[in-house]
Amino acid sequence: MAQVTYDGRSFMLDGRRVWIVGGSVHYARLPRSEWAGRIAAAKQAGLNAIETPAVWSRHEPRPGKFDFEGDNDLRHFVQLAGEAGLHVILRTGPFVGSGYDAGGLPAWLLAKEGVEPRRGNGPFLEACSRYLTALVGQVKDLQVDSPGKGGPILLVQNEHGWSCGDDVQAAAYLGELLRYLREAGVTVPVINANGLWQSVEGEIECWSGAEDLLSITRQLSEVHPRAPRLIADLRLGDPMVWGQDEPEPLNADAAVRSAAEALAGAAQFVLNPFAGGQTFGFGGGRMPHSMDGYITTRHDHGRAGQGRRRAHARLQRGPAAHHVRQPLRSGARAPGARRPPRGARALDERRRDGRAHPRHAGLGGVPLRAEGQAGQGGPGLDAAAARRHLAGRAHRHVRHVVVRVRRPARWSGHARLLLAVCVRDGGQHAGLLRAERLGRAGEHQRLAAGGHRARRQDAGHHRARGRAGRRRQRRTTRRGTDL
Repeated sequence: MAQVTYDGRSFMLDGRRVWIVGGSVHYARLPRSEWAGRIAAAKQAGLNAIETPAVWSRHEPRPGKFDFEGDNDLRHFVQLAGEAGLHVILRTGPFVGSGYDAGGLPAWLLAKEGVEPRRGNGPFLEACSRYLTALVGQVKDLQVDSPGKGGPILLVQNEHGWSCGDDVQAAAYLGELLRYLREAGVTVPVINANGLWQSVEGEIECWSGAEDLLSITRQLSEVHPRAPRLIADLRLGDPMVWGQDEPEPLNADAAVRSAAEALAGAAQFVLNPFAGGQTFGFGGGRMPHSMDGYITTRHDHGRAGQGRRRAHARLQRGPAAHHVRQPLRSGARAPGARRPPRGARALDERRRDGRAHPRHAGLGGVPLRAEGQAGQGGPGLDAAAARRHLAGRAHRHVRHVVVRVRRPARWSGHARLLLAVCVRDGGQHAGLLRAERLGRAGEHQRLAAGGHRARRQDAGHHRARGRAGRRRQRRTTRRGTDL
């Protein structure tokens, strides 16, 4: 049986650090036949966790009549994520977000006499207790610390966006919900995303949003110095509203900047949304603080991954995820790759045996990006395919770069470090491509830039010629991580 713990840096599974780089995939907005494809797209995009809400109105359409079959089969969705090697963050509600009608609360509950939603109200809490017991009963053996093989559920989120400054109401409502979860069988850590308004003992406070994340993460570290910092809802766009213009598409630069600020503050994050979908029936929600801002049934605003059989990552670059141009089957040859010239070898940032460096275990895969000669983005590939691709094109006069964000949990001084392996004319030149430090105001102070020119100017960036040269380069790289 695994054990989940945490400290001020990250969550740990049997003492092994788990660095969450996740995305939201709402099973309630997708037909069952689409679940596996969206989960596979998340895996290809370099994510290591999926966040999904359980919508109460879907699972209890009538009082006491629960539905966990077909498109509502939460257990099957969680199992698919586990088979793909992804962790799951389960948002249990009862309120799961304004994107659903009444935040997912069933209509029959709101019409019940004496019910005051989202308060420490007797009739409301009684219905919550019955629902949470049934919900947790479906998946409690799929938690990572469950006896036997366990499962992929790493975290459970209690409520969502409960912004009330009344401490008495917080204890009466949030405290009772937490007790219901524990009594129903939740053993993994419980988080919340209430914007630092309220929390109860036994929860880890997280943040929702995409603005001023560097200052927010510093505030989180002051509020809970012994808990990891997590942006549980890093929003990538605004929803579509009936009668209004379509919102702007995902701004990749802004998304990367938000992710970089979160990482500079040693915070993990969940991209929302990663996969789109449809809010079926009349389940669409309404914009907060708007009387007529009804959200459309289509929910693909600003998503980081586009569904269907051709998966595209709209985050063109950055530390968040792989740049996925097209899906790759296991063992498939990388697009454009040819047989490598004689003497060329497959390359990796740290090792050439196809395995990730032990220091990066549990950090959500290896973020990779291949770049062309004029800054054009090459095919985004997984680790094995990227090595084949680079080795196959080593004879061309094209500079390719494999970028890795090194050890984000230990960044000091809000530093961002990008390591690179360049291929040119069949030779390999590994070194520090660029180092940036985020100032207190979030401004980038570039320390080195320019690819080959910066490497020539810096005496610490040696050509990797022979065993001694490679040893010197590795020592230089290790020193660079402590910027």
